[in-house]
Amino acid sequence: MFPTGRYISKIRWKNITLGNYQKIISKTKSLKAGDGFKITVVRDGKEIELNTKVGAQAIKHVFNINPNAAPEQIALRTHG
Repeated sequence: MFPTGRYISKIRWKNITLGNYQKIISKTKSLKAGDGFKITVVRDGKEIELNTKVGAQAIKHVFNINPNAAPEQIALRTHG
């Protein structure tokens, strides 16, 4: 978090507002590790443009149980 009086005002040259911040943040999620972009931070009333890069993201594996699994598949789920 930023100290009081500091905030991000732009991401990739787009002004952030309460009406568009979710859309702008979601677009940054499509960037890959190592991709660079600019953010603008307001500090003490002055805009400061910063270059930043997307860091490596943890890989999240999601496994779902298939409710329509064949009996053979269901048998594989058990240990005995």
